[in-house]
Amino acid sequence: MKDKTSRRKQVMTAASIIYIIIIFLNSIQTGSASSKQSGSIVMILQGLLDSMGLNVTVSSFIVRKTAHFIEFAVLGVLLGVTLRTYTIRIFAYIFTQLFIGLSVAVTDEFIQLFCVGRAGMVQDIVLDFTGFLTGLGITIILYIIKLRK
Repeated sequence: MKDKTSRRKQVMTAASIIYIIIIFLNSIQTGSASSKQSGSIVMILQGLLDSMGLNVTVSSFIVRKTAHFIEFAVLGVLLGVTLRTYTIRIFAYIFTQLFIGLSVAVTDEFIQLFCVGRAGMVQDIVLDFTGFLTGLGITIILYIIKLRK
């Protein structure tokens, strides 16, 4: 049992670290590479909506901001699950997760200050951290529900 728990801790910690690295790798993309990636998503979504007969225009801005939110919501889930592998007392150690989430958001935007065609923005830090809080919150709520059963 102890080996299984130890292995779970290692896997979740590694998954969280790898995911943070992926976030930072997305940050170092040039503005044109990032725009191209967003443009591809916009085209796919627009084609899907058009094929369903919906007269809606997909905004690149909305796609980019939604991607920020989702990227950090996933991080919140990962760090929430990782925390749970270490302790059942998740609220006793929640500030560590909050610090990591905010630090990643700030670092993500800081990196973008040095990338051609990118800009680090305070409102993106707020959006990233909001996504993180959402993911972490959902994870905690699900654990509380599980514990009550």
